[in-house]
Amino acid sequence: MKKQGQSGWSFVIVFVTIMLIMGSYTFISNQAKADQSYVNITIEQGDTLWELSEKFQGGHKLSPDEFIQWVEQENELHAEQLQPGETVVIPVSTETKMVQIASN
Repeated sequence: MKKQGQSGWSFVIVFVTIMLIMGSYTFISNQAKADQSYVNITIEQGDTLWELSEKFQGGHKLSPDEFIQWVEQENELHAEQLQPGETVVIPVSTETKMVQIASN
């Protein structure tokens, strides 16, 4: 009887281990996809997050305040800290950016 109980626990341990590995892989895979789906832009002299929100208005559905908050959180900065030459991620999909470039 002990062997039956032990094999049952072995199955549970193996099952949980496999699920953790699969969950970790899925999380990492989705994180990589999320990072690739947004546009990186280089800040130019005089750029503000408010102006960038308006410039890319067709590429996101956020209010200017929501856009600014998203950019600040994602890039771990405050709007006042923007420096020319700095690269930041904005909530505009790379697909949308490509459509905008093609239409210009």
